[in-house]
Amino acid sequence: MADAPIGAEWFDALQHATDTKIDEVPEGWLTVREIAAQTGMSEGHTWKRLRHATKDGRVHRREFMIRTGKVIKRVTHYMLDRCE
Repeated sequence: MADAPIGAEWFDALQHATDTKIDEVPEGWLTVREIAAQTGMSEGHTWKRLRHATKDGRVHRREFMIRTGKVIKRVTHYMLDRCE
């Protein structure tokens, strides 16, 4: 019967369907939460300031796939533009 091989193929295909590559975050890239903790500002105020600094070109913005607790998700990180 053909059901067993097809079922096995589906199982193999679906087993790794949710495998998500976790990015290694390079040194210097921080989340809003990390920057807020270092500066003593609230996360909301930090986010607002980062939005303006990104538009001005003083800060770079990039998303990385990271594990947050039990979940792997895309999280925005920021890095200062050191070419001032």
